[in-house]
Amino acid sequence: MIVLDTHTLIRAVEGDGGLGTSASRLIEETVQTDRVAVSAITPRGIALLVERRRLRLGRHVGEWIAEALVLPGVALIPIEQPTRRHGLMAPAAPSRARRRT
Repeated sequence: MIVLDTHTLIRAVEGDGGLGTSASRLIEETVQTDRVAVSAITPRGIALLVERRRLRLGRHVGEWIAEALVLPGVALIPIEQPTRRHGLMAPAAPSRARRRT
């Protein structure tokens, strides 16, 4: 099983040539023999990209996500709580507040 990040999923589903040959081949081979995993947070990331006008899809984002998640070999995997406990979540962004001197 391989896990696709947000942008890899978009490029793989759109088939716009944004993926390299070896990446495309790996995804195709994995779908034939196993599953391609998509994190449960990925649909939200795609929706945010569309909402912020950083991504355009050929149809409504909800339809696009629903269709992508039912493609053969695609599995939505949950975000597990131990990830946060073990410190694997990204750290909080540094504060942008200015300090007075």
